[in-house]
Amino acid sequence: MKQMEKSEFYIVLMGLILVFNGAFFVIKNLVVGTNDSLGELASNLIEIFGGLAAIFWFRKEMIKGVAFCLLVIGVSCICSDFEYLYDEDLIIVIESLLYVVTGVVLVYYSISLAMGLKTGSAKGILCLAVLGCLELFIFLSVAHRGEPLTDNEWGSLVLAIEHSVIIFILTRKEMMLPSFTRRLRDDSDTLFNNMVTDSSLYIERADVGRLTDLADGPEWTHIEDGPIERESVVALRGQNVGTELLLQIWKGDERLHLTVRGKGTDSYRITMSMVVEQTVLFDNDAGKVCKIRLYGRDGVFADIAVNSYDEMSKGYIGTISQIIRVKKAAKEAAKALITNKDE
Repeated sequence: MKQMEKSEFYIVLMGLILVFNGAFFVIKNLVVGTNDSLGELASNLIEIFGGLAAIFWFRKEMIKGVAFCLLVIGVSCICSDFEYLYDEDLIIVIESLLYVVTGVVLVYYSISLAMGLKTGSAKGILCLAVLGCLELFIFLSVAHRGEPLTDNEWGSLVLAIEHSVIIFILTRKEMMLPSFTRRLRDDSDTLFNNMVTDSSLYIERADVGRLTDLADGPEWTHIEDGPIERESVVALRGQNVGTELLLQIWKGDERLHLTVRGKGTDSYRITMSMVVEQTVLFDNDAGKVCKIRLYGRDGVFADIAVNSYDEMSKGYIGTISQIIRVKKAAKEAAKALITNKDE
């Protein structure tokens, strides 16, 4: 079974918090016997079903998962407090107004995320912080006055804790949405890579360590004569690939000598060659390596995209081809096993 990504785990956790929150208040009302308004009941049901939807349908894509969870929280806030805007108690009206306005902002922010208008995580975190502070204030103000704490105050404390946990989740590295400056830089890098290199070329994520860890191992071929101590080949992936990476360690030199040469040939008619002084890894929003930048002398550098075939969108034909290859490989492995047993 494929290991669950961290961002996927966090979205599942947010969904579980929503389900717990809605179920907690529904069960509390049934046990205590309080009569909540239709808006509060609708708010609890929205969180229960919204949390389940986040877990089963929105956990795979980080931005859509975050947007959906914040949408559920926003709609829930509006439903739970909208009718209290017309209460006779001014304090209740002010509290409800803050709740409803924050819910509206969350709804707007989540829709913007879903539409691709990414503005960073600050707005969503700020809205949740406003809700948490308001809920904590309700609890502490009653406790400070020395009045008995009712189910409403304890419920506010539960909400404050849950919203604090969601804030903690959204501030994790894997869940932080890029700011405008970060997106501008990423888009510039993407444009640069597409204009100066073949955007379809990449190396497998499993081969990244071979460019960063130059320790000797079984993948290296030792050469007795000449200045080269050992060398290894890393395949470039993509469409119509005719080149490969030749990695070399020279005698008396611990630096990586990188050569891009014709695929499957010993010829030194090369496309590019450089001595690597420094290697820098770049991560994507999911925390995975997406690019390697190799710095040479005099400011020269080369970018190599990193990907994994299993993570790429292949379309119907590619998916069917992959399934056929996997089944064929499994059949050949089983056949080889049977042959070995017979021998």
